Amino acid sequence: MPSLRHLQCSVTIYLKNPPGANSELPQLFVPKNLQTLSTIKISCCTKEVFSVMPHLKKLEICETEEDCGICEPSVLLGNLQYLKELETLECCFYKQRVEARQISFFSALPCSLRQLSLSWSYLPWEDTSLIGMLRRLEVLKLKHFAFHGPKWEPKTKGFCRLTHLLIENTDLVHWEATVHHFPRLQYLVLKSCKLLEEIPFDVEEIGTLQRIELHHCNRTTEILAREIQEQVEGIEVVIRSER
Repeated sequence: MPSLRHLQCSVTIYLKNPPGANSELPQLFVPKNLQTLSTIKISCCTKEVFSVMPHLKKLEICETEEDCGICEPSVLLGNLQYLKELETLECCFYKQRVEARQISFFSALPCSLRQLSLSWSYLPWEDTSLIGMLRRLEVLKLKHFAFHGPKWEPKTKGFCRLTHLLIENTDLVHWEATVHHFPRLQYLVLKSCKLLEEIPFDVEEIGTLQRIELHHCNRTTEILAREIQEQVEGIEVVIRSER
């Protein structure tokens, strides 16, 4: 199996630490050429596991109920720093664990990352400033209370290459953003953001913006989206509503 490049499982799996260099065990199953791995438990995100797959480009991680009792996510996810070629990361946390979390692992994310998807992490919106520092990040998907709280005010510098932004199922009410926060944004998708009172006022000033999608949001944001479409030539607006 040294030539294995893509491993995708229908259930979340656990990987044991590989045998060390001085071990008498065979090295036949060390996946040195692996590029895709999904989906693994957060408890096996160790330095030893990641060190034997240096060319991994796509990784999906899931926190299970068992993980909640045996590990601290911030410590284990800090080992993502050893995946120097990682381009796509999807991380889903245990949704029943809604207490305060300490999983600020964003500073450990490799600078090669281009796509990031988070679900059920319940982090404060101010932590997005660390994500914004990823210089190559192009796609960001924030699903199911990845961040929570009524207000998001991004930092002026950050998200310099972000083209796709998805926010889904959140309690966000006020979102204050300008062209300086998302200078290259092309696609904005809002799903089930029922409390969001408005689309950022200056979003229509982003010259790169091509499409806005609203899925099951409130009537106020729908009206604002239509106004943007009328005022700004070339922006496509798609609205899907239960009404």
